[in-house]
Amino acid sequence: MQQLDLLILGAGWTSTFLLPLTTHHHLTHAATTRDGRPVAHTPTLAWTFDPTDPSPTQFAALPLAKNILITFPLTTPHQTHLLVSGYRAAHPGKHDPRFIQLGSTGIWQIPQPPASRPWVTRRSPHDAS
Repeated sequence: MQQLDLLILGAGWTSTFLLPLTTHHHLTHAATTRDGRPVAHTPTLAWTFDPTDPSPTQFAALPLAKNILITFPLTTPHQTHLLVSGYRAAHPGKHDPRFIQLGSTGIWQIPQPPASRPWVTRRSPHDAS
């Protein structure tokens, strides 16, 4: 199995410019969406992360990659651990991918206590669902 340069988990807005950029620079890549729809004229793999499933089998369909970019929100450290360890368990071997987790301000889109307004920090209440 070919090891890709980049695997994007969650081909959303960032993929609209990342996918053309990876093609331009001749990087091998793949991306996932929940439904497998094309993004930026690029086919994607249908895949959904289930944070309640500890089995690494949910990662078996994902290709090998040197770098994995996670662009969907992971709301707890446990979810991050589950994704990283699950991918590694599903793809054992000598390769050790690098993981990049993009943050999102979306988890803070909940009513904030009056004392914290207008500032939202990493310690502010957030949507952990």
